Parts: sequence; C-alpha cells; structure tokens
Amino acid sequence: MKMTLKAARVNVGYTQKQVADKLRVSETAVINWETGKNCISAENLKKLSYLYELKMDDFLLPNM
Repeated sequence: MKMTLKAARVNVGYTQKQVADKLRVSETAVINWETGKNCISAENLKKLSYLYELKMDDFLLPNM
C-alpha cells in the first residue's frame, strides 16, 4: 500500500511536532519532507518506516 509521508503520519495519529521530537529533528524538517521541499535521508526514512509501521517501499515520496 503506497502512501505519502503526511498520510502515513496522520494514519498513526502523530502531529508533525511529535514526529520531529521522536526523530530528534526540527518540526520544519518534517514539514519540508512532507511537502518535498527537502530531501529525506535514508536513515530518517528508515526511522519513519519503523515509527509508522510501514516498509520503506510503502512511501510515496514527493517529486523533487
């Protein structure tokens, strides 16, 4: 099942601030990943997949 970073976050009930705190990044970083303004590192994508209980392949990443 493919989903955007935002949809995956909303699906598990986290705010952008909660995700930022859990990954120890800024809330702005999470916002920029979700909107495609900044690239997400493989390491952070891996952390998000664990946090959202999805495989990394399940994410639809914004076109950069």
